[in-house]
Amino acid sequence: FTLVKGERIVIQGPNGSGRTTLNRILMGLTEPDHGRVFISGNAVVGYLDQEQENLPLDKSPVELLEEDNTINASKQKAIRYLRDFGIYKWQDLKNPMKRLSVGCRRKAQLCQIIMRKCSVLILDEPTNHIDFPSLENIEDALLKFPGIIFATTHDRYFTEKVATKVIDISKYS
Repeated sequence: FTLVKGERIVIQGPNGSGRTTLNRILMGLTEPDHGRVFISGNAVVGYLDQEQENLPLDKSPVELLEEDNTINASKQKAIRYLRDFGIYKWQDLKNPMKRLSVGCRRKAQLCQIIMRKCSVLILDEPTNHIDFPSLENIEDALLKFPGIIFATTHDRYFTEKVATKVIDISKYS
């Protein structure tokens, strides 16, 4: 299939059906058994991995945004954006990621990839570990996102609210 600007596709399927593997193939982290993946050379891809493998746990959420060369956020701007994503407590903003909840880390990671002005977002279970008030803000940010969103999730509400197209891969596995 081909995705174009503004499309928000959600891949659904049971655990073990290959959703995360598909994300890893799209990111070039795993080789496909068949077919090929082509992402436009001028695309800027943001990846939210389910296990947060690439998240620097020694940095605070504010440092994550301040030190990201693709964002160049001031401390004030970083704090403002992180608060928009539901990180309100001062200790959550300044403590290293390793001391924060998985949900708080996830919010920081989502904030980072959106602030990078990516044109393609690949999101693996984006709503996992996120509190309901923050979900509303995140879903609204994704609805305003002008690029392509490719998400894998079990969250039916997220799918109904965000997706422009849904593919259920359970029939293929």
